[in-house]
Amino acid sequence: MVGCRASGWNKVVKLSEEISQCLNAFPELEEYYSREKLLDATSSGNYIFFEDYFNEFVENYGNNEYFFQRVGVFIESMATNPNADVRNLAEIGLLEGLVNRRVYTVANFLGKHSKKLLMNASQRTKFDKKVWLQSKC
Repeated sequence: MVGCRASGWNKVVKLSEEISQCLNAFPELEEYYSREKLLDATSSGNYIFFEDYFNEFVENYGNNEYFFQRVGVFIESMATNPNADVRNLAEIGLLEGLVNRRVYTVANFLGKHSKKLLMNASQRTKFDKKVWLQSKC
């Protein structure tokens, strides 16, 4: 567990490395959720944070390609992490939830490692493979 630099989070709660990196990559999370709700989200564990809170944030807050590109880059960084638990979190906690939300633009920015995780997820989750596994132009 590590502290997060964003708005003194390290003084409030100890965060997992993955949640800390997410809050640093997306400071808008602090605008989207109240401090109380974000504290609840971060204390619920990695899977709940990403499946429920982060994916909802992406669906409702994302409004431009730059934002969705940042999401794609963040997911790809998790997908290339040498730690299998982090890759599993990206596959199950992030990707399986995102494919069922209205955030198709994210698909344009997923890297090859993220798409490989999506192929694994397709055994458990139904989604439009033409949209989510498309090749980049």
